[in-house]
Amino acid sequence: MIEKIKQIINLPVIISAIILAFLLSCLLLAFQAAVVPNVQFPENVKAVVEVIPAALELEIDQEIPMNTGNSDLKFDGMITSGSIVKVSGTGQDGLRMRVDPGTDQKVLYLAQENEFFKVIEGPQISDQLIWWKIQALEDSKRIGWSVQDYLIETQP
Repeated sequence: MIEKIKQIINLPVIISAIILAFLLSCLLLAFQAAVVPNVQFPENVKAVVEVIPAALELEIDQEIPMNTGNSDLKFDGMITSGSIVKVSGTGQDGLRMRVDPGTDQKVLYLAQENEFFKVIEGPQISDQLIWWKIQALEDSKRIGWSVQDYLIETQP
């Protein structure tokens, strides 16, 4: 079998293949030179580039301080248990308050933009998001877990 292959693929066949490839490349180049100058591109058409951010992946290099009962441990603007937070950045959509941390958990309430809450538990990490259990200041029965991304530590 190898002898048959050696008989078929010999030096004249290889040289012929190279010459044929060169001639076909020249023919393609000539065709392109003849056709492309005649193609009309509209001048008012502009490319539209839409930048879509990659999915946010939560990376935690250090341990998140859990509720240790020490309310003195607090940094400016950092949400901790006992903080007063305001819903922000939801637009008209509101912030979902869920029965447990996780995007697949049942929604109990919808917190409105600029509404104030007290943080009563957390943080918990689920679905690569940081969750806090919050309670409405105006209605203590409205309690649920919400994503930190839409909460700002503040004073009412």
